[in-house]
Amino acid sequence: MEPTKLIVINQELFLFAEEALPMFAVELLASLESRLRDLRDPAAR
Repeated sequence: MEPTKLIVINQELFLFAEEALPMFAVELLASLESRLRDLRDPAAR
């Protein structure tokens, strides 16, 4: 797992990022899925 930086963005900025970078939402969800799996099963790392 790589170190991360948490940023807070509002809905307007999120929608802008999604429109400007079509893979933004897909990459975000993939990252969240991976982290949740690691939390659930630490041995799988």
